[in-house]
Amino acid sequence: MISLNNIQFAYDERRILEITSLDFPKGQITGILGPNGAGKTTLLKLMSSSLLPTRGDITIFGKIQSTWSRRKLAQHVAYVPQETPQIFPMRAIDLVLLGRLPFSTGFGFASQDDQHMVFEAMQLCDCWDLRDRYVGELSGGERQRIILARALAQTPQLLLLDEPTTFMDIRHQSDVVRILRDWVSKTNGTVIAVLHDLNLAAQICTHVVLLKGGQVYASGPTEKTLSYRNVCATFDADVYVGINEVNGRPYFVPM
Repeated sequence: MISLNNIQFAYDERRILEITSLDFPKGQITGILGPNGAGKTTLLKLMSSSLLPTRGDITIFGKIQSTWSRRKLAQHVAYVPQETPQIFPMRAIDLVLLGRLPFSTGFGFASQDDQHMVFEAMQLCDCWDLRDRYVGELSGGERQRIILARALAQTPQLLLLDEPTTFMDIRHQSDVVRILRDWVSKTNGTVIAVLHDLNLAAQICTHVVLLKGGQVYASGPTEKTLSYRNVCATFDADVYVGINEVNGRPYFVPM
């Protein structure tokens, strides 16, 4: 699916990220976790081609990333940044429709297929009722759902998310969990998400990557990787690790 080999990224000669080897499993939800400044967002931007590595190769669907055209990559990979740029006055449905641009034939209007994909994505993200609202009028959580719907309207195989539950209350966090699980189940797509909430990651992710100081500290299946030792070492903090009686997943309480 996606592999990183001998990746390094530096800014002004300062090393931000260095990864010898890292593979992400297909058809799974993988969380990227670590303290502030660990390189989580940088890693996501490298995989989305928003940044280019100083050295090394990233392989996506069996092809070196640099050999993909922007258009072709956008037909397979959707990226939702943590902070979206200021959007000029636009209705929510028109913003979601931008997700269909990689498939545009250049005639300047949406096909029936485009309209169907937009409807499906907005229904899945529980934001169809917001379709005629202007994006600038929406709350942070509502805007985040619209941005997620735009990404799903791209019908990607790989979905890259940076803090997808930012600004959301617990109900809409639960909705995002449901959306991502349903999407992976229906499409066999792959989700890679940067998350700050350890407990959310433990419940939603099948695999996790722990970053510390720009390097991979640990990676693998969630239950094995989010151990007491790994979490304490990654975050330089002491935590209590319990087990969720409902699903057997770990949960964490600061000590």
